[in-house]
Amino acid sequence: MATTERAMDAHEEQSDALIDIYIDVSSRRPDPGDARLTGYGYPVWIMIDALDAAEHDLARVAREYELPEDAVRAAVVFSRRHREAIDARARANAAAFGAFASRA
Repeated sequence: MATTERAMDAHEEQSDALIDIYIDVSSRRPDPGDARLTGYGYPVWIMIDALDAAEHDLARVAREYELPEDAVRAAVVFSRRHREAIDARARANAAAFGAFASRA
């Protein structure tokens, strides 16, 4: 196996480990768009929105949400693997908030 392939395999294994530790896709919420950070409860889509707002400053988001940086990394890796579901959940919540805000 080439060195590049070994490095890619190691990166995938590390990414899988972060997801296993920090991402909860429960049987009650099997849709990846509903995934949350284990032990913290934050939805993955919120972490991605927070990263966008923080200009992708992972350390800043971790500090602001009082999370380990690896938890935010796990959210990023998970969202890349499940981009459509995460984006759909973010859009649905933005639309619901917009409807709620317009009634206020």
